[in-house]
Amino acid sequence: MIVTDRQLANAKAQAERFRASLAALEAGSLNATDLDPRLKAAQIDSVRADLTLLETEITDFERLRDGAVRSFDTDSLADLPKVLIQARIAAGLTQRQLADRLSLKEQQIQRYEATLYDGASFSRMVDVADAIGLVVNKRLELIEPSDPQAVVKRLSAIGLDEGFLRRRITRDLDLDHDRESLGVMANRVGAIFDWSPRDILGSGALDPSQLGGTTARFKMPKGRDARSANIYAAYAYHLATLCAKAMVDRPRSTIPTEWRVFRHALVHNYGGVDFRACLDMAWDLGVVVLPLNDPGAFHGACWRINHVNVVVLKQAHRYPARWLFDLIHELRHAADNPDAAEFEVVEGEETSDERRTSHDEQLCSWFAGQVTLDGQAEALVEAAIAHADGDMRRLKTSVTAVADRFGADVSALANYAAHRLSLQKVNWWGVAANMQDTSYDPLVFARDTFFQRFAFESLGERELDLLTLALHDEAADG
Repeated sequence: MIVTDRQLANAKAQAERFRASLAALEAGSLNATDLDPRLKAAQIDSVRADLTLLETEITDFERLRDGAVRSFDTDSLADLPKVLIQARIAAGLTQRQLADRLSLKEQQIQRYEATLYDGASFSRMVDVADAIGLVVNKRLELIEPSDPQAVVKRLSAIGLDEGFLRRRITRDLDLDHDRESLGVMANRVGAIFDWSPRDILGSGALDPSQLGGTTARFKMPKGRDARSANIYAAYAYHLATLCAKAMVDRPRSTIPTEWRVFRHALVHNYGGVDFRACLDMAWDLGVVVLPLNDPGAFHGACWRINHVNVVVLKQAHRYPARWLFDLIHELRHAADNPDAAEFEVVEGEETSDERRTSHDEQLCSWFAGQVTLDGQAEALVEAAIAHADGDMRRLKTSVTAVADRFGADVSALANYAAHRLSLQKVNWWGVAANMQDTSYDPLVFARDTFFQRFAFESLGERELDLLTLALHDEAADG
């Protein structure tokens, strides 16, 4: 969301860069010779989607700034922070001018708007509305508890996205026409998030901030997104508890913590270092690998529940080398404190501060690099950077050349180079994506392996339904 004239100028400049990049891609002048056609099509779609989103944000801001919008409709008080920002812009007030009216520093208004007023008291938001001149004249109505759509909207307001609810929890229910489905939905949602079905259908408090499995090292986003992230992490944790319950009696072995031992086991027992081999090794070690295909919230996770390790993979890209890197990374986490009955790590994106600054995260990524590149990870990246003479524009060619020279997997080296550069706040993941093998879909393979290896017979009917919905038609959903 654009909130200042300076952001507008930056957005317009970015939009011009997107248009130029899109035109070059469509004309075939950017890496046309070495970019897989499927990747090129995906890249064009991605740039076009980013441009469309940016153009929409520019138009919305300009309409507000030019006075074309004078009223704001909302169905939920959860949207009040966004309305306050829109109203400030529509009133012709800068952040500094609003701060002056409230006897605050401009930086305070900037923080409020950057976090969608996260942490601001209700009385403060009332003061802001008064200072802007925002008058509430829409009637507030109590929802009818027996109306399924009203219940769905109430859950959405606290972070349980309606699309996710319908796709992963109530896909088999007709919430729009069958009132009996409402009770089934309330029981399912209540079981996942430990809420009373009566509270879900009535007016009881539903607190998404304190949910199982969301207390791990993971910096949640601000504002409403934090609630959605908490909700999804709790959902994934509930799935992990089902997996641990079903597999608790299966044999488990110690996960190697020394990269040479780990790699040796892969090569000699499973035939090589690739995602399919590592997936088999993980299951043989007693680690449940659960692939999920829902966007956002977190990047991956590792939970140990009653001594059973459950790794959740949520890599958005379908590149086997990326999935291999993530799986080894999570297995290294799972190898820590092997005698502890409980353990949890929830991962942010590759570019997050937590992945960049945490010693544990760096250790696990280094471990994954050493396993995939036979102990040469650091040396190969240094060689590639030297070959490029420090010029990031030449690094792609240099990584390919170094991989060929040393007999290393170019996809794995590209990923590790992107990881190393991220430690310096350089985002090279997009370039690395253009260097990936796409010979098979790791999500589909991981899902099929789950169906082959998991003890579904140990689950009750309701638990089985939930887990099946979590894995249902993953390839199509993506």
